[in-house]
Amino acid sequence: PGPITPIQALKNWSQKQPNLFINKIYSLAELDSYQ
Repeated sequence: PGPITPIQALKNWSQKQPNLFINKIYSLAELDSYQ
């Protein structure tokens, strides 16, 4: 395989850490709703 592009790396990371990715989005949404 050739060099991995940043987009491919991001896709691979999001697949490996789906819960972390989702939790980050939810926590940001909660912060916005409190303000």
